[in-house]
Amino acid sequence: MLPPLSPAEASGIAEHREQLAVRHQAAAEQLREMAQRAMEQFDSASEGAQTMLDEWATLRDSASRTTGEDACFAALTGELLDVERRLRRQWDTLARMLREAAHHEASAQILRTGHYHE
Repeated sequence: MLPPLSPAEASGIAEHREQLAVRHQAAAEQLREMAQRAMEQFDSASEGAQTMLDEWATLRDSASRTTGEDACFAALTGELLDVERRLRRQWDTLARMLREAAHHEASAQILRTGHYHE
């Protein structure tokens, strides 16, 4: 059995836990702000990709494309594949930031209350 803590020791532990909780909460807020900016960039890039995709679909569905249109279609196909990869990376990064923020928030709550409530 452990010896009981003095009031000063208990107070010091509580203060240290609160300091850690504050750091976790600050990290969570920073990550959520970064995620918000990343989402705005993702939305903008998605809109640009949709415009390209619309142009690509028009060329794809064209009954008879000119040589220039064939070249444009091929170039758009390559560009769309690149955009898709970039959007996937952005989405993965966004999801990672939000997961990390949730972990920090849970840590702060556990440090403050001793348990986690969803």
